[in-house]
Amino acid sequence: MKKQIAAVLGATASGKSALALALAKICGGEIVSCDSMQIYRGMDIGTAKPTPEELRTVPHHLIDVADVRDDFSAGDFAALAAAAVDGIISRGALPIFCGGTFLYLDALTEVSSLSDSSKDEALRTELSGYAAEHGAAALHEMLREIDPGSAEAIHENNVKRVIRAIEIFRTTGIRKSEWDERSKVVEAPYEVHRLIISYHSRELLYRRIDRRVDIMMDEGLEAEARRLFDDGALEGDLISSQAIGYKEFVPYFKGESTLDDAVEKIKQSSRNYAKRQLTWLKRYRDAAVIWGDDPAGVERTKDEITEDALAELIRRGTIKKENGGSGWNGNGQGGRIGKMLAERVSEIGGVQITVVGTNSMATSAMMKSGILRGATGENPVVVLSAEADVIAGPVGIIMANSMLGEITEKMAAAVASSRAEKVLIPISKCSVAVAGVKEMSLAALIDDAAEKISNIVKEA
Repeated sequence: MKKQIAAVLGATASGKSALALALAKICGGEIVSCDSMQIYRGMDIGTAKPTPEELRTVPHHLIDVADVRDDFSAGDFAALAAAAVDGIISRGALPIFCGGTFLYLDALTEVSSLSDSSKDEALRTELSGYAAEHGAAALHEMLREIDPGSAEAIHENNVKRVIRAIEIFRTTGIRKSEWDERSKVVEAPYEVHRLIISYHSRELLYRRIDRRVDIMMDEGLEAEARRLFDDGALEGDLISSQAIGYKEFVPYFKGESTLDDAVEKIKQSSRNYAKRQLTWLKRYRDAAVIWGDDPAGVERTKDEITEDALAELIRRGTIKKENGGSGWNGNGQGGRIGKMLAERVSEIGGVQITVVGTNSMATSAMMKSGILRGATGENPVVVLSAEADVIAGPVGIIMANSMLGEITEKMAAAVASSRAEKVLIPISKCSVAVAGVKEMSLAALIDDAAEKISNIVKEA
């Protein structure tokens, strides 16, 4: 069985990080950064790294794993990411990839037969010398003549990747672009559920980019770039020296342009990068598009975007019950309660149920995805929530074989009007809600809920 991973993709400033963080909180996930510059220590503001608070809230991986002078390849990323995924899955969590370096994600999920036999150190030295003498543009034109597809995908300033593409053709006789399309001979052990944040309005995306650059400047981007420049990290052939948001400051630091020029250049470079990202994203034909705006170009709220993404992951089965019998997909106290409930229902009534932890947004997403529509032969689904806006009690349980409709609103009103030791609200033949007050022990609440659920499932 393939390992299930989710990937939140999109152009720069599209809202990827916010969505990945929201999904991780709801689903019990851990985030794996696939950003070629967030791997470098000291490049924080310009790469939009997660804040210290966000890092404490949700585990993140592959951030700050390299020094700015280190070479770090897609292959290096794939090796570290594979280990991170195994660790995340072993903890019962969902790996959620997030970032704009799609090549890195592809390096992990698309296994190629291209081997070390295509490496030629002497040729690399020769091509590096050619670039130094004639310029990066001339080297890029050399690539375009032999491999137009790779030349289109690789920016001319990325000299290392240009050299690698030429090297592959010279040593194997096959274009890199052809390897990318035809040389997948080993099936990767991952099933990737890609979510792409997209915008009907390109102008809205560009405004988001410009706004983010302004915010970065307010947060101290100039000082961060100055420190890297003084340390020699923004010149030469270092990979880190090509980072958008930093390299544009170099002429300013040398007294060759103004600060306003540098800021405007960062915005323009970021918009151009977004165009290249959008082109790359078109190759993921199985991805789900999550709209960041409506067809009229009006920006949607973060909650609306998150609800759509969550519904898609539920529909695809990325977030799903454990195989075989009762299952629980969740972490923390809610996960323990859900597991106990499923076990007690099985013990008391010999009935198998699936328990899913959620909050009000996830409940709405589940209704949208249709996961709560019952089907003959499938386990009934129990949604467990402790959120006040779902049910006015310390523990809430919804069990349904059919769409919930406005069930949560009715439940909240009914429970709020009563302070009995326990409340049973029959919503339909196949639905029940149980709420307990703080004075009732957890074990007693679970036993009571399990007995009622068992009876209702049997009657249904």
